[in-house]
Amino acid sequence: MRRHILSSGLCLALVSASWAGRPEKPHPVPGLRIGPDTTVISGPLNELGYPDYIASLNERLGDGVAPDENFWTAYCETLPRNSVGVNFLERLLNCPGFEKACSIPCESYAPAGTNIEAANKQLDASMSRPWKADELPIIARWLEKNQDALTRATEAAARTKAYAPLITTDGSTTLVSVLLPHVQQVRDTARALSARAFLALGEGRGDDAWKDVMTLYRLAGHLERGPFLIGHLVGIAVSSIARIPAEACLVDASASPDVLARRWNELSALLGPETREVTWLESEHFMTLDLTLAIRSGSAETAILLGNVATISPPGSMDDEGLPQIDFRKAHEAFQSMMLKLGDVNETLAFSNQYHARMEAALALPDYLARKAAIEKVAREFHGDATPDHIGSVTAAFFMGGPDAVENLARSSVIRHFAATFAQCNKAEARIITRNRLLHAAFAAELTFRKNGRDVADSKELNAAIEEFSMAADVAPPDMKDPYTGDSFRITSDAERLVVYSVGDNGKSDGGKTFGEGEGCDDLVVVLKRVNASSASKKIP
Repeated sequence: MRRHILSSGLCLALVSASWAGRPEKPHPVPGLRIGPDTTVISGPLNELGYPDYIASLNERLGDGVAPDENFWTAYCETLPRNSVGVNFLERLLNCPGFEKACSIPCESYAPAGTNIEAANKQLDASMSRPWKADELPIIARWLEKNQDALTRATEAAARTKAYAPLITTDGSTTLVSVLLPHVQQVRDTARALSARAFLALGEGRGDDAWKDVMTLYRLAGHLERGPFLIGHLVGIAVSSIARIPAEACLVDASASPDVLARRWNELSALLGPETREVTWLESEHFMTLDLTLAIRSGSAETAILLGNVATISPPGSMDDEGLPQIDFRKAHEAFQSMMLKLGDVNETLAFSNQYHARMEAALALPDYLARKAAIEKVAREFHGDATPDHIGSVTAAFFMGGPDAVENLARSSVIRHFAATFAQCNKAEARIITRNRLLHAAFAAELTFRKNGRDVADSKELNAAIEEFSMAADVAPPDMKDPYTGDSFRITSDAERLVVYSVGDNGKSDGGKTFGEGEGCDDLVVVLKRVNASSASKKIP
């Protein structure tokens, strides 16, 4: 029996690989209906008669964004040529407002000839604690070389709007081919700003450090509100980078209570109220539709869009029954690509639209636990047996399914490639919302310490401090509940530190221990270091 199933899988792998690899000339999609229930948008249309989603997004995203108010026109001046590629740069330079792209390039912290191991160690240190130039000379030189680029990035971040033209690989017309080197470069800028903030703290320039922290959060905001999920996630990563120097600024001994209150006010205004606007979802939705139509029309190779197909191990690689070893995961992808070409294309598009509408509603829920449950429910309803997790299930569904088996597999083949992203993104967003709330709580805890010479003792005292100092700092009290439980944040302390923490994704308290501090520990924490009570600044009158 096992040999029969494996033989069926091998047959499926080879047939689907052959199907997926068949060369096609681009052609209109047979039977396609243009409309809100299928293609969602009705124009502009490409030469094959279906919507040009890239042109549509470029038109909408760029509408009303003047070059002198656009974050990306200024930021792209700091892009290094070697990181963006010749094709991308040539096309970017021809876009209005981007004529100066790569004119003030940010240099690498480890250029040719640098001891990479030493540079990496110094970079890690520079982003974790206050330091002086003679302690970390590689990073100090790097920051010195990039002064102009960082100044321009700071100016760019202060702009209110953001639009970067969608540029694809070698003129491809599919959304999955859009290049985002400018988005990825923001990570390097964030590392430099974090290192510079800690250098400023090490040299006693707390206000300069805080300016870089604010720029970091502005950079994060531009990316988090971007049109693609990858940009959104990079924004979350930048926000995580910003958190570390922000926490260091909290315990800056040179900052008076009035200065801390001002910083809290500035940060609150920048972070703004929590919203559930998912700006990247439309583009990701369009990507599923565009992917389906590109494959159905033969305008893009399935193997390029979905990865390599069936792979058979080198000669001589056999299983214990003498059959060739096959990478069934890749065979499964090949089978899915075959399914994309079968069934009613309008049914496949409508199914994707229903799926994304349900996911959009789930992601809009204000509570993390409710979002998590709703996303899991949608995944179960729409995936189920129609999208098998391994080749044996695919074989069974294809060869032993009823008359609807092919249609069901065809409809769900695209969304499977995007399904996991929703749960992952919800998890990442929950962390950043939690860390922002914790930062608010930490400001109140630090101001209490400065005022009373002692720390808050428990969650009740922390909540009272948040309410008191929110009013004093003219900050609207944020929601201070732990998103993972709906309860208050927790407190633990010793003679050297106060820890304000959330229980994290595992839903239980690990006593303020975070990643790497114990098996399974994932509390999200803000650590306020203490030497002794006498280190507090003068009390608030």
